[in-house]
Order: sequence, then structure tokens, then C-alpha cells
Amino acid sequence: LKNINKLISLIMIIALMSIARPIYANNFLLAYSLDESIEDAKNLTHGKVLSAETIQNQQKKIHNIRILTKSGKVKRIQYDEQTGQRINNSRSFRK
Repeated sequence: LKNINKLISLIMIIALMSIARPIYANNFLLAYSLDESIEDAKNLTHGKVLSAETIQNQQKKIHNIRILTKSGKVKRIQYDEQTGQRINNSRSFRK
């Protein structure tokens, strides 16, 4: 019983460490991937990804994602690569 409790505790610690953000490795913050931003944008809009790229904007990198919504609009959603936060200047375009 003691070994089972230790095993469960170890599994829980590993699971929490694997999902914790921000993640640091050798004192450097690891960036959010373009794939993570795409998944968030898809979940947010329930649309189809038309394009996705990472661009350099001023002092930082931005994930720029274009989504075709169910209503036929093309929506641009941007994410800060370092924080994973959506940037408020995201726009919608008529198709």
C-alpha cells in the first residue's frame, strides 16, 4: 500500500510538471508553439485554419492564424509567442 501511494504521488507530480506553464529549461523561458496557438484558435472559433505562420513584430514573435468561421468570415487571431496570450488587435474579414 505504501508503494502504491508513492507511485500515485510520483505520477501526479510528473503530470503536473508536464502541463505547467510557463516552462523553464536552463533558466530560459520556452516559447509557445505555433501548433498550441492553432489548437487554441480552432477551439475558440470552431472554424477551419486557412493559414498559420510566426512573424517577427517589433521586439517579439507573433503567431498569426487565419480561420474561416462557420459564418463565412475570415478571422485573424494573433498570439504572443512567449506568453501564449491572444493579442487584442485580431480582426475579422468578410469572405
